[in-house]
Amino acid sequence: MSDLVSLIAAESGVPEPLRSLALRSLAVQLADRGRHAAIIAAINSGGQSGFLSLLLHRSIASLVAQAQAAETAAAAAAAAAAASSGGAAGAAGGSEAAQPPPAAAAAAAAASAPPAHTYSLEFVESLLVLVQSLVTSTAGGTALADAGVAGALLPLLRLRGSDHVGLVTAAVRVLEGYIDFAAGTATAAFGDASNGLQELINRLVFEVGLQAGAAAGGAAGAAGAAAVEGAGVGGAAEGAGAAVAAAAAPAGPAATEAAAELAAAAAGGCLAQRQAAEKAAAAAAAAAATAAGTSAAGASSGEAAGTSAATPEASAAASPPKVPYARTTLIKFLLRCLALACFSPQSTAASRPPEGVLQALYRSLGVVLRDGARFGGSLFALAATVVSDCLHADPLQYRLLEEAGLPQAYLEAVKVGLLRMGFGGLRGWCKVGGRDGGQGE
Repeated sequence: MSDLVSLIAAESGVPEPLRSLALRSLAVQLADRGRHAAIIAAINSGGQSGFLSLLLHRSIASLVAQAQAAETAAAAAAAAAAASSGGAAGAAGGSEAAQPPPAAAAAAAAASAPPAHTYSLEFVESLLVLVQSLVTSTAGGTALADAGVAGALLPLLRLRGSDHVGLVTAAVRVLEGYIDFAAGTATAAFGDASNGLQELINRLVFEVGLQAGAAAGGAAGAAGAAAVEGAGVGGAAEGAGAAVAAAAAPAGPAATEAAAELAAAAAGGCLAQRQAAEKAAAAAAAAAATAAGTSAAGASSGEAAGTSAATPEASAAASPPKVPYARTTLIKFLLRCLALACFSPQSTAASRPPEGVLQALYRSLGVVLRDGARFGGSLFALAATVVSDCLHADPLQYRLLEEAGLPQAYLEAVKVGLLRMGFGGLRGWCKVGGRDGGQGE
């Protein structure tokens, strides 16, 4: 074990893939909890008392800096391409005047340059595997608390790239285990480390597709939601019609399709209205296709059969796509971590984020409850459990929940048949609202 720690501590003399394998070898040995004390002693021996903390902070800061440099370089390349295409129509003198001065260009290049000593994504993943093994024991949790694991992992939540989803999920799992290990001290340290709860909620807002402006809308957002709900099925029909039109158009990038689907879902009202609107739009498309086929000269029965066979494909294309498994896993651990940090019996009201941040959390939960078919049954059940824990921990939060439309979203899910055994959670909400009839389930 001491030799493995020496390999990990060697910065330049040992190749990084070999150091990554040494980290994973230590993680495998940590599967036996009886070895935790010996491995932690090996890490802290030989003048390596702050080795784990230093390695966590340096490697994660290096990876975040590399990601930011890549984003800056991509934005600069896009801006340069736009400037070159726009400058082609202008005069040559105007193009030269539009170029930035050499000093400004050098400063921008220096700002986007990665740090001198960099760590790869594979190395950080191996380090998080080791940290996940440490957090399962008391000795490991104490070592991570001394290393400041909360402050080291929070910058990973700001990585928005698709290739970092697995890394962010591993970081959230470590934070969940750390808070579960020492609820009181961990929650206090987590809240002090650069607004850790707000970082988790911001990441959840991003993952469910809720815009930051809508998440921070407050009462104005609740009024807008009520206006959309009062708009009825007509607005939902427009959203479904737009979805059908988008399906008939050539397919674009996946990110553009997901953004268009989220915008239609936000403007379409409740789930039952969207489903009714989708059926109506599919029926209208089928009727239009049949009429066009009938009026066309020389239309044969085979062509009519082909038109009728294309109708199910159009309705299938109009259905909302499922959330990818990687994002579903990340959202699951985000919800579990937030439930432990905010609404567990060990947490206090002082450790919760302010009301404005909680409103963003409740609106994100509302998105999951309204789009249960898209997020899946496990995330729907977990979101309903988080709401129930919130009511049990602080019944006064019901006002914010009602403003976010969570009770109405849950009732709509019951009405459309999304839930089969959801009356236990429904009765818990009715108790808080004073509507419990005292009848059994």
